[in-house]
Amino acid sequence: MADRRLTWPLTRCQQQMILSHTPRTHTESSKSCSEHASAHSEPLVPMLSTNEPRTTRLGDVVTLPAYDRGLVTRNICIGGLVLSWLVSIACIILARWTFRSGQLFRTQNGSYTHNGQGERVFFLSTVRQELVKLAVNVCVSFCTDCLGYIHSASTPWALWREGRLLYNSNARLLVSTRSCSSSRWSSNLVSAFLLIVCYVSSGQLFLSSTSAEQKGFVLNGIAISALGIGILGQAMVSTLCIWGSRQLIPTWSSNPLNTALTCLHHGMRSVGGRCMLSVHQRDRPPIPSKPFHHQASAERAIPSIRHITRFLFASFGLILVWTIAIRSDPYFRKNPSTTLPLYGASVPVLELNLCSLLITSSLQLLLTVSLHLTELLVNLSRDEHIWRLATSKKGTQSSFGPLGSLKSAACSWQTILLFTLKSLVYWLFGLAVNSNGQIVYMNWVGILLLFAGVGVVVVFGSLLAWSQPNGSQPATFGHLQTLADLIDEWHEGGETIRWGDKGLAKNSTIGGHKMIRHAGTTRTCLQGVRMRVSYQ
Repeated sequence: MADRRLTWPLTRCQQQMILSHTPRTHTESSKSCSEHASAHSEPLVPMLSTNEPRTTRLGDVVTLPAYDRGLVTRNICIGGLVLSWLVSIACIILARWTFRSGQLFRTQNGSYTHNGQGERVFFLSTVRQELVKLAVNVCVSFCTDCLGYIHSASTPWALWREGRLLYNSNARLLVSTRSCSSSRWSSNLVSAFLLIVCYVSSGQLFLSSTSAEQKGFVLNGIAISALGIGILGQAMVSTLCIWGSRQLIPTWSSNPLNTALTCLHHGMRSVGGRCMLSVHQRDRPPIPSKPFHHQASAERAIPSIRHITRFLFASFGLILVWTIAIRSDPYFRKNPSTTLPLYGASVPVLELNLCSLLITSSLQLLLTVSLHLTELLVNLSRDEHIWRLATSKKGTQSSFGPLGSLKSAACSWQTILLFTLKSLVYWLFGLAVNSNGQIVYMNWVGILLLFAGVGVVVVFGSLLAWSQPNGSQPATFGHLQTLADLIDEWHEGGETIRWGDKGLAKNSTIGGHKMIRHAGTTRTCLQGVRMRVSYQ
């Protein structure tokens, strides 16, 4: 639970400093600007878990409630990891079966033929074909999502042990750590490549049959091999992440409030007098401030988001150039077809399928990075939405129950829209570049549709980066130190947390008049803050 110590690699000097450290209180309004800059501008320092009493802004000594460890989410991820190992082994065995040489087999009721080139031709009805494809896609999506979540859950705490954790959400494939081998730049590069291989190979598992039978489809041995290797490699990385997770990952919950509470248990200190300062004002000293009607965007809070939006627009421009270049090819002036052959004339089937996989993987790199960056914007937006529920009628919680992470993702319109766009864009990419069993081709109509789909992704990501939250509640976008400063009363995970005006601040007399008020959190409904009054 929360009082369990984490075995982080601290030096003896750091441990002595931790043991002799006196916790700061919410009443430290006289904190110097240099101490404030140290608390907010520098990354969090990893410290041993402590269950010592904390002091509220009113001088009450309280103990932080236990944080949600997300064990149900962890168990689901472990189940997905075991399934991924089984699926990868099954794919490798199935790939070997497709390459097995021998007599050509064919039965009257739904069997197969074998061409000795790594393909098996099945004869099934159209409905059965679609059911097989759907089952394979669902299984692959579940495996890759579980493996990705395991990697995402381990990355923040690897950053925490290095004193570099600032936000609840991080781009797992673009954040490198020094102490965790599964999150180093080399591992991230391999994980990104394997993810691309999984997406590409899953779209080429089934090709159209070139035989005389109209109800046949080809099982591509090269694609099955690539899919098995892709899932197997990601499963190895996730196993490395989960190995020793009992000591290295204190919580599996993705709730930003629960992550901030976990950090408070393990050494992070809240700073008093900052109840009206958002993440955009994290460098300001704790002075009385008036609320704003609107909050600044995520792009202004995190400067690196500007590079993300620029990359999205650059990807959109490159696909536009690609569309124009393919449509302007002289081939289409002589042929009414919409497809441009790239490779495959009089080429053996085995070489054709291998080259098709390599060509589509190289072209899909830009698309995968764009969608991964958009996923980071979605996570930041979802973190902010969870915090802003504190001013709604139902309030928010630091834990949404045993299935909190899955429930919050399923109920988030940003996550649902991103999942839909991922499926749509990868399907459109399959229309733009694919193989029909005879040649590898580009379809300019498919590229045009892909251009439109990527345009929707760019607009969606830009809106998330540029949108300004409404209301006087300070924005956090998952910034852990800001959340720790704004939440002055923590409750058990299942209890509702609400934010609002809590009356006059203690020791707030100016010229004989009490002018400064305080905003914070509590269980019960609170009045809205006063727009023309200063808060601290």
